[in-house]
Amino acid sequence: MVINNQFPFKVKINNISLIVTEKIMFVKKEILLPKFGRSFPEHGFVIVREDLPETLKKFVLKHELFHLTDKRKNWFIREVKANLYAGFFHPIGFIICIFKTIFSFERIKFYIERFKNSE
Repeated sequence: MVINNQFPFKVKINNISLIVTEKIMFVKKEILLPKFGRSFPEHGFVIVREDLPETLKKFVLKHELFHLTDKRKNWFIREVKANLYAGFFHPIGFIICIFKTIFSFERIKFYIERFKNSE
């Protein structure tokens, strides 16, 4: 895999243009909804929502950084591994993530669609 990490560069996420200036960026929630974070292994950077509680933000950051090096093909296995890895370092953030997910219709809908589409 070739990583293009020549900063800055532009990407489009949810029809919003974002100028990427560094490996880790904290962004407005509108850019990522309903996700808490996202990794871009092909470019070597991650983005995390800036509105999250600090403990959850640390968990999500560790989770997304794990994805930068994970080479597994199956998205479900990637998510389980990233959650276990990040949860080991930030267990309270992991618990907060679970609760924020099960009480969010948009996140539940997102994961149901992801399962259906086997992304």
